[in-house]
Amino acid sequence: MVNEFLSQLMVNKNSKANMSALRKVLNQDGSQIRGLGILASMNVPISDEKEAFPYKVIAYVFAHQEPNSLSTQAYNFGWTLRRLRNIDGIQSESPLDRRFDQLVKSGDAKRLFQNIKRLLPLVKDIPINYTRLYFDIKSWSNSDNKTRNQWIEGYYTGSSVL
Repeated sequence: MVNEFLSQLMVNKNSKANMSALRKVLNQDGSQIRGLGILASMNVPISDEKEAFPYKVIAYVFAHQEPNSLSTQAYNFGWTLRRLRNIDGIQSESPLDRRFDQLVKSGDAKRLFQNIKRLLPLVKDIPINYTRLYFDIKSWSNSDNKTRNQWIEGYYTGSSVL
């Protein structure tokens, strides 16, 4: 279902009104209603918050990125941030490293979203693997920390471990 969802997002990417609505999909002030309607029309189970949350995050991130920001490579979000780190030529500890550390310390998916949200302006032009991000958000709170560790590997070593 995730790939079908992403295909539908791609179809909507040229609609400024739809992208604007999806940028508000995680708001809690009533402005999210149109975005939720768009997600419902894409068969996202919006009445099940636990199931819908990763879709909402993906829609939000997608709506904030450049239209050609979709990546089909298996890289995780840690690797995506590594690309930014390499673009800036950072070799030693940087403010980006501190932001990344905060990101991987996120205790649950909602806190993870808040930290991703703060990083979006920095990665606006860097392709993101939305399928991988969806599954990483879904598994973020698992006790084995596998996803966190994969992001750490991706960021610090460039590893694309699945």
